[in-house]
Amino acid sequence: MSGHGSRIAAPRRVRRKYRPGLRTILALLNLTVLLLPFAGLVFFRIYEANLVRETESDLIGQAAMIAAVYKSAVRGSGADLTVFGAAVAHEPGPRVDDYFRPIEPVTDLGRDHVLPPRPDGNAPDKPADPTAERIGADLTSVLIDAQRVTLIGIRLLDHQGVVVGGRDDTGLSFAHVPEVARAMTGQYAAVLRVRVPGNPQPAIDPLSRSMRVRVFIVYPVVEAGRLWGMVYLSRTPENLMRKLYFSRDRLLLAAALTIALALLLAAIAGRTISGPITALMQRARQMTSGDARALAPLKHAGTRELADLSDSFSDMASALNQRATYVRDFAAHVSHELKTPLTSIHGAVELMSEHGNSMPEDARARFLHNIGEDTQRLRRMVDRLHELALAEHAAAIVETIDLGATLATVREAHATASLQIDLDAAPGLVARISRESFGIVADNIIANAVQSGATRLAITLSRQGGHAVIAFADNGLGIAPEVADRIFDPFFTTRRECGGTGLGLRIVWSILEANAGAIALAPSQIGATFVVQLPLASFSTHHHSPNAMGRKGFKRLNDFG
Repeated sequence: MSGHGSRIAAPRRVRRKYRPGLRTILALLNLTVLLLPFAGLVFFRIYEANLVRETESDLIGQAAMIAAVYKSAVRGSGADLTVFGAAVAHEPGPRVDDYFRPIEPVTDLGRDHVLPPRPDGNAPDKPADPTAERIGADLTSVLIDAQRVTLIGIRLLDHQGVVVGGRDDTGLSFAHVPEVARAMTGQYAAVLRVRVPGNPQPAIDPLSRSMRVRVFIVYPVVEAGRLWGMVYLSRTPENLMRKLYFSRDRLLLAAALTIALALLLAAIAGRTISGPITALMQRARQMTSGDARALAPLKHAGTRELADLSDSFSDMASALNQRATYVRDFAAHVSHELKTPLTSIHGAVELMSEHGNSMPEDARARFLHNIGEDTQRLRRMVDRLHELALAEHAAAIVETIDLGATLATVREAHATASLQIDLDAAPGLVARISRESFGIVADNIIANAVQSGATRLAITLSRQGGHAVIAFADNGLGIAPEVADRIFDPFFTTRRECGGTGLGLRIVWSILEANAGAIALAPSQIGATFVVQLPLASFSTHHHSPNAMGRKGFKRLNDFG
């Protein structure tokens, strides 16, 4: 509804900027929550794998030290080094230069297959090398002392894979064990095997996979292309839970960061979803109580959907507020317009009831004439109100008419000896309006010209873009500039004493607005000129009616050409 006497400013909109969609926000929140447990699992698996690699790295360092001691003992044994051991084609580590030969950890807890527990030693096919056996016996006490501190399983093997030094298994052969067989070719070997616990494990241990595996490495002692022996070491990686306990400060920091992330997600959800929804609920309560603040857009809309919802809510609130204002003003106008004739009729009836017998005949006739005139005025008022209601609640019209032919019919119907109508119509202009509605528009405009004393009316039909423009120019008394802004207001008329209701032009306005058209009062030297604009049938009508500009905009001729 666009009542002129109650027009308010167009509703403000939420500021247009990029906003993620509601589905995007919910998807990101759910995805983040979903990934948090997986991130924890990945963290523990990476940490476990790192513990295993750290264990292997420690074993490599221990094996290198034992190998260096063993080499020194072999060189001082007096044995023929050209035939000692066995010739091999490989070396334990890659040759970086003539000096460095680093060996990097090769085990991967997430990728490597965990082998069964290490098989027991077998009786050797050949006895151990005497020199290696003597050196191993000399080093056994040193190896046992080191084992007490490092908790590493230590075995010193000769080139055949026979144990020559260590706490257990001396004299047995491990040549059948895969990692030992590989090392017998001169290559470094490391594997993961299922751990056989010697004592009952605490219930928390199954949480750590690394507690159920043991790292085995075989470090070949190679010198001048000959394998002199092997260092066979094993150790269980450190307990993950124990390691986490000692790293509890960093673990607590990670937990705090996780909690902060969860709170951040909750804040994001609150700002982008629940906050705007709560604000819209507050707007609804304000609108119920008539608070004008309900028309204000949201300061923070959050998502695209909520921004659109806020704009739609503002449009609705503005429309309801405008409707309420219009109904209130309209009711006041109607009551005022009906009160005058009703008061006159009531007074005449009272006088005739009280003094009817003694009232002169001419006075009685005058009162009866006034009652009849006021009754006719009320009937015209009711008929016009009915027409206005139909015009303002008209459904969308899909009918089209040829304006040139229709205006020719209008001229024939209204041209009289006292009113000359000239028509200049561009051919082929088809408008989106029903013939009946256009007839009401033309009838009211022509009636307004006749009431102003016009004897000549010029009708001009032209095209402007996607619209047809019809100018009705008469040579009547015209409209005073001081009332020009009010002529489309309901019940405003300067001819009330002549029976004017002030609803004719308002009905025209409403009919045109319902058909996406407009009407304007254009400046003229003589009489009054009304300019009507209607959309052509070949153009879309999904746009705001030009009437939405407000009645002051009708004075701008460039709006209608």
